[in-house]
Amino acid sequence: MALFFKRIRHKLLISKRFGKYTLYAIGEVLILIFGIAIAVQVNNWDQKRQSKIIEISLLEDIKSGLEKDLNTFPDDISVHNQIISSSQTIIDHLENNLPYHDSLDFHFANTYGYTKIFPNKSAFETLKSIGVGVISNDTLRYQIIDIYDIWMIYLIEMGETNRQYMEHLEKNVFNSRFNEAEQWEYDLETKSFDGTMIPIDYEKLKKDTEYLYHIKTFKNKNIGHLDAVNHVQIRISQLIVAIEEEINELEK
Repeated sequence: MALFFKRIRHKLLISKRFGKYTLYAIGEVLILIFGIAIAVQVNNWDQKRQSKIIEISLLEDIKSGLEKDLNTFPDDISVHNQIISSSQTIIDHLENNLPYHDSLDFHFANTYGYTKIFPNKSAFETLKSIGVGVISNDTLRYQIIDIYDIWMIYLIEMGETNRQYMEHLEKNVFNSRFNEAEQWEYDLETKSFDGTMIPIDYEKLKKDTEYLYHIKTFKNKNIGHLDAVNHVQIRISQLIVAIEEEINELEK
């Protein structure tokens, strides 16, 4: 093609037809510019196509991670509900001067425990390494960042706070008021606690304001954690729907 244009220019120069040569040269430049513009356009289109493929892939991975996180929440909620329920049972018995019954041993053991989440963050870390700007939808991008960099961290910190408080109870409160706990563990199949804690002196325990204070405090901590888990569960469910809608839009 280049040789073809070169021959035409040479022929026009030899015949001294400078006017036509000038018009031809301008036309050749315009064709060159047009060709470059097309090439740039094709390149831009290809880059956008590649970016869209990457964006869809990342969104699918983030959605998958969020779904896995969401599946762990019912167990967390069950744990906190059981702790709160057993704590209230013990509080009612102590404050109302109710008699001891061996069924309380389960509730004594069930007044402490904690949950800890381990978010599936690999897709989000990949997103950050590539650049969060790859998510073209501003609102969706902010929702994703909000879940991982604020709410997930908040739940992790609350779980760690509860763990530290539980260790304090074990070392400074329960050890002097109860016999050693028996088979205290969380049964994954029944989604419930299995174990007992037998008070050394139940009558004395009813007048123990320090013990009552700690049980109430830890109960309130679990209520706060439960509220946070429920809130994050709703936000994650909404985010999963938003991601699904965005993927469908990108695939059109």
